[in-house]
Amino acid sequence: MIAKLNVENGKYTFFQPEGDYRIHVLRHGEPWLVIEKGSNAIAALLHENLEELFVKYIRHVGDMEGADYTDDHWKTDECSDEEWKIIQRLATKARAGT
Repeated sequence: MIAKLNVENGKYTFFQPEGDYRIHVLRHGEPWLVIEKGSNAIAALLHENLEELFVKYIRHVGDMEGADYTDDHWKTDECSDEEWKIIQRLATKARAGT
C-alpha cells in the first residue's frame, strides 16, 4: 500500500494500493468507492497529509525522547535505506519547524 489515511474518526479510509493509480475508499471498513478520475490529485492530498502527520509525530517523539532522527544512530534493521532517507528528510523538515 502506497498511502492510507483515516478520516472522520475512522468512518472513511482512503488508500492507494501498490501498483494501482486509483484511490480506494472504505466506509466503516467496507469497500465503498473507487476513484479513478482525479485520483492523482487525491493521491497528492493523501501523501501531503501523511507527511504532515509524520512530521508532527517526529516532533512529538523527538521532544519526548530527545531523538534526532536525522542521525543514523536511530535507524533500525526493519527500515530500508529508502525509507530511512524519507524519515531523515521529514525529520529535517520537523527540526526546521516547517
